[in-house]
Amino acid sequence: EDIHDSSEDGDDDDDNASEIMSELEKAVGHETPDLDAQDSEASGSKPSNAKRNIIGSIRSNKKKQRLSKQEEFQKCMDEFTKSQKESDEKILEEMKHQVKVDAELRKQELKAYTDSMALLANAISSRQQPTVQQPLSNQFYFEDENSTKTYYKL
Repeated sequence: EDIHDSSEDGDDDDDNASEIMSELEKAVGHETPDLDAQDSEASGSKPSNAKRNIIGSIRSNKKKQRLSKQEEFQKCMDEFTKSQKESDEKILEEMKHQVKVDAELRKQELKAYTDSMALLANAISSRQQPTVQQPLSNQFYFEDENSTKTYYKL
């Protein structure tokens, strides 16, 4: 039974190897040479060693594919961060420019305000003094017959 079980395990290895070989053929794009022919040509090497070597190379190819995917992802992330930095720099430049424009506008508004206040101060100072109202003794007044109010005639 042990021999029979080991042969079944060998069949499982053959199935796994054939699956891996088909994946390798898809990845490489052409058929790989027959393993049994390689085993018979190789002197002193066991068929299982050749299969293991191929399986190991397939696994290393998968690792390389994973690495290449990671490298592609890293490149994409680098490009993304680079574009983000560039857009941030552009936005900062625009903000700095807007701050300068706003500061210039505030200076102009302040200058216009000070000019208008100076003109108002000059107008007030150059205006004639108001005339003082004459005392009541000099004014003519009269009373309305229907009311108690007194009206002054100017």
